[in-house]
Amino acid sequence: MTIARRITFPLATPGLIAAAVFSFITSFDEFFIAQFLSTPDTRTLPVLVFNALQFDVDPTVTAVSAVLIALAILALALVALVRKLGGHRNGQNVLPVEPLT
Repeated sequence: MTIARRITFPLATPGLIAAAVFSFITSFDEFFIAQFLSTPDTRTLPVLVFNALQFDVDPTVTAVSAVLIALAILALALVALVRKLGGHRNGQNVLPVEPLT
């Protein structure tokens, strides 16, 4: 268990975070699945946006789109900042490579 905690989990963490982010982003694109899974009591964001575009002329959809775009830009800026700050500590790469002799 010590090997998994000290080696495997830290190496797998960035991949798991990336998978969670990608699955969250693609969930907004899956309208048909969200339409079938929603109930009259619970509505998902894609279903609400679709209904607002189809039945109503409301600036809320524009506001939600702007917030989602802003969140995507902030997420990309955060990733760039983390890569810039955490990628090269003391002149070393994240995964140091031994030189070939």
